[in-house]
Amino acid sequence: MNAERTASNRVRSAIEQLRSDSPQLEAIYTAFEELLAVEADVREESRPDQAAIDRIQDQPITDGVPRAAQDFPVPDTETFKEMARRLIPAMSHGLPNLTAELEPILAAIEDGRITPDVCMNTALGRATDELNALAEPFDVQPEFLRFVCGRLVKAWAEKTASLLGELPEGAWTKGYCPVCGSWPDLSVIEGVEGQRKLHCSFCGYKWRFNRLMCPACETEDMDSLEVIFHEDRTHERAELCHKCRRYVLSQDIRNVASQPPPHVAAMGMVYLDIIAQEKGFNPIAPTLTNAIE
Repeated sequence: MNAERTASNRVRSAIEQLRSDSPQLEAIYTAFEELLAVEADVREESRPDQAAIDRIQDQPITDGVPRAAQDFPVPDTETFKEMARRLIPAMSHGLPNLTAELEPILAAIEDGRITPDVCMNTALGRATDELNALAEPFDVQPEFLRFVCGRLVKAWAEKTASLLGELPEGAWTKGYCPVCGSWPDLSVIEGVEGQRKLHCSFCGYKWRFNRLMCPACETEDMDSLEVIFHEDRTHERAELCHKCRRYVLSQDIRNVASQPPPHVAAMGMVYLDIIAQEKGFNPIAPTLTNAIE
């Protein structure tokens, strides 16, 4: 992984713009900039096996059954270790109070107790018993280990998903990802016709979705759906569903000249997370920045 760090530079530039636009969110930028930048480089440098990509592509598109949720490709052991050596220090950089918990996890990766398969299964919500057993020796909550495992394989998953073609219109009608089965962290309105696409919170795949439907509960009841935004930033929104009490952040990028990566864009929209959660709504997908305390 010796490519020039152009991807991380793009992330850092986008975060600098956010700092200029929303300096009140500096604590969030400081906490996650290094991790997002390193993830961007790992993602750009990752080389998933083409045969694994072909296997996903060959899976029939059955509405409701994600094509790779049960067999998502993982990096080989040495690549996984190299990724962890870069990503875990990046986590510690922004969240130094977690260093004591992160260092033994890296040691467990080095000696083979935590494998890429375990991390991927954990990230996708499988192997719950295995996760609980893994977390116990580290004296951490299972959800913390799930978070770490998810970040360790996220960039790899995103590179894998980026190599998959777009699904035919109407082939997938669910609000969760057709590739890995995770929930979306962002809803994007784009194109001349204002097409809505959902962005997967884990693998980053984007798919078309009904513009007037809640991704979580699939209601189309207009009385249950609400959009909130700030009058100075009308292209940034939170889409609320009063039926299931869930929400997803949304961007209308049709008239936006420069669009930051989705991971970065969400950082600058935390003010909408705060408003939505103060109203009693929960995010459809947990992310780095929407755990509001």
